[in-house]
Amino acid sequence: MKDKMLDISKPNRSEVKEYFQRQLESVSNKFVECKKVKNEYITYENLTKEILDTVKVGDLVKCNDWKSPIRVVGVSDNYFIMATNKFGKVLYSICQKKIADHNRNYYHEGKFRIGTDNYVFGIFDYLNNTDIAEALQELENGKMELSVRKAIDLILISVKIS
Repeated sequence: MKDKMLDISKPNRSEVKEYFQRQLESVSNKFVECKKVKNEYITYENLTKEILDTVKVGDLVKCNDWKSPIRVVGVSDNYFIMATNKFGKVLYSICQKKIADHNRNYYHEGKFRIGTDNYVFGIFDYLNNTDIAEALQELENGKMELSVRKAIDLILISVKIS
């Protein structure tokens, strides 16, 4: 059905109003549809362990001020690991689901933390399932922990459930 065009040679106030009303409705309907599609992330600011426990393998996660998400590749009781391959380099981050009990460099007591592991050269390939399982086991056992130098407070988290 063709939209009725406005005849500008003989403007009638009611026709002009009707024409612009139809245009506004069509634009606002498209905007609502776009908003629904683009707003698939659920953002949490007041973090609890229960909220962090909802993160599952395969979810896309953005922490703090991250612009692009990282996929969750491993989850345990107290940690989850996010990893991606960007430009041939593996980027990863580990989230500790336990509240920090002390202050240090860039994290504070009473906050959740994210960061890299404390191995200087990194012995795990975080895109390999067996390495991910081994890393989670070492984190749970206390053999490995988050880097003191690179860990920061987790302020907010946005999750896109897969």
